[in-house]
Amino acid sequence: MLKMLEAETQQQIKPTDGMHPRVAIAVNADSLATWFEAVAWEIAERNVALELIVDDQDYTLPLLTKGEAMGCVSTSSNPPTGFLAEPIGMMEYECVANVEFAAKFFPQGLGLHGVLAAPAVLYNRKDGLHTLFLERLLDLEVRNYATHYFPSPSALLAAIEKGIGYGLVPCLQASSLIEAGKLVRLAPQHKVEVNLYWHHWETAPSNAQAISELVVRHARRALIQAGDHAMSFSDDDESVDIDHPSER
Repeated sequence: MLKMLEAETQQQIKPTDGMHPRVAIAVNADSLATWFEAVAWEIAERNVALELIVDDQDYTLPLLTKGEAMGCVSTSSNPPTGFLAEPIGMMEYECVANVEFAAKFFPQGLGLHGVLAAPAVLYNRKDGLHTLFLERLLDLEVRNYATHYFPSPSALLAAIEKGIGYGLVPCLQASSLIEAGKLVRLAPQHKVEVNLYWHHWETAPSNAQAISELVVRHARRALIQAGDHAMSFSDDDESVDIDHPSER
């Protein structure tokens, strides 16, 4: 925050196009792979030196209190002292596989027998979203299923498309592949919606406020909002809202 205050003050005293104050923002990987990429481009064009930090919130949220990041996109609704956690929408996930994989392991749909036989593709060992999804879907605790770990949203999606396994991916990534017939929905009535929050200073210089407004504006265009939720799903849908599952 101090660097942005200094940059704002210096710009007011002696305007110059050569100033590039460092701006660090923490963001979860799925957001960066989908809606946040365009946000980052726009921020980087504002005469700043942008650093994006991708890690889980146990690491990224403390960066805010240390002054090492000006904001954070997180699944946590609990802001550090001196910060606000502003709801920005929900990231929607659905369980998918390629056609051949689905026919082999889930010919009768996504059930316990297929889940125990088929390998799942997860982001990393801290990714608890898949287990939560299975527990809600099957109404029982499922732990002993085979897993592959691909700690990159694009690599995870490519592995599923290749037939390495099945898994949960953001609808923003999967929709075009589903429409092209490369992926199929395994549980179309059981989507998962993860709440996202933008953590930012309660009191901030105008340049930081402008960045926060930009992030929130983009997020609310790309993500599902509370008002959209009622219109987006039929009464038969059993979408699950999850707050703070694990960071991915």
